[in-house]
Amino acid sequence: MNTLATNSDATLTDSPAGGYQPRMLQIRGRIGRLRYIAYSLSLTLLFFSMAFLTIEVIPRFTEDALLRQIFSIAMLFSTIVMGLMAAVLTIRRLNDLNATGWAVIVALVPMINLIFTLFLVFGPGSKGENRYGRPPVPNGRNVHLALTSMILFSLLMFALFGMYGSAA
Repeated sequence: MNTLATNSDATLTDSPAGGYQPRMLQIRGRIGRLRYIAYSLSLTLLFFSMAFLTIEVIPRFTEDALLRQIFSIAMLFSTIVMGLMAAVLTIRRLNDLNATGWAVIVALVPMINLIFTLFLVFGPGSKGENRYGRPPVPNGRNVHLALTSMILFSLLMFALFGMYGSAA
């Protein structure tokens, strides 16, 4: 009866704790709240770092229009890739909540997406195995350290953008 969960777990890294060890770039599996926040912050910081580089830094060092276009195209491509990665992370978080991944479409609806995000961040995952597989192993020190460093790095990026950003 639970063949879907068993088959989807075949590619996941087993852990002696009974769950599995999730990885950021996995397509299948479940992720808990802290990992979801840490992974999402990583993608967001990567996006804003590239945007800052493309919008603020490159134009200050070169007048070459071709180089600016190359960076703009690279920014567009990376935005698409990061958007797909964010969708996969959201689907994995929904799977931890025992909800279908198709609910990710709700994230595209203005104003409702705010409530949806709060649900993803604060909703407790399913205890034990659900129809999407085994639960991830409990968060270790590395997950907490990654989340803390992502928050501190976020504050640093906002401070730098405030100091070096455009004075419109």
